Amino acid sequence: AVSDRDGMAVTCINTGIHGSDCCDGEMRLSLLRSATHAAHPVEKLTGIWQDRFTTKIDQGERIFRFWLNAGPTRERLDAVDREALAIHEAIGWNEGVAGALEAIGQALVARGHPTEAVASHRRGLQIATELGLPHAITKALEGLAGALAATGNPDAAAEALGSAAAIRSQTDVPAHETQRRAVDTIESRLRERLGVQTFEAAFRRGERLGPREGITTSG
Repeated sequence: AVSDRDGMAVTCINTGIHGSDCCDGEMRLSLLRSATHAAHPVEKLTGIWQDRFTTKIDQGERIFRFWLNAGPTRERLDAVDREALAIHEAIGWNEGVAGALEAIGQALVARGHPTEAVASHRRGLQIATELGLPHAITKALEGLAGALAATGNPDAAAEALGSAAAIRSQTDVPAHETQRRAVDTIESRLRERLGVQTFEAAFRRGERLGPREGITTSG
């Protein structure tokens, strides 16, 4: 949460809550998510067994962890991603590590350090691939594409986009609107730089690569 009037910000690092927003200077955190289908019995069929965990619903005991910090806006925004990385590494939450590396990579590109961003995205991609998380894999590949484009490697960037697109299609993991706009911008610039035919050829190569191959061949 940022106060433009005071030039101050509050940041919150957590261990995987499912949503948040900021409105009128207030940070709101969603602690639980609802079921993707009804849990009550239908005729004689049990929708969800009550004595076991399911990824489709939050039920049973939950433990939440939050790390809150406040300070000057620029200082907070520059520090929070690396703070999240250090915390998630310390507690061994690798999904959080992958997410922090993706955010750090994006910030490095924005600040004009694309080579460092490539390294951050590669590490995040490797972790996401080992965990088997399609949403994290695709975000890492798309972030890697932007970083590779910024380092002057458009062919590898197009391959990374192709690999991400194939995984999204195979696993039914759509990009949210903000991510989609960012990918569209990268793709448009690559098409202009490479030409349509060269871009399409690199994109198709990427579609045939899995994320593990993309880690070693892109860039």
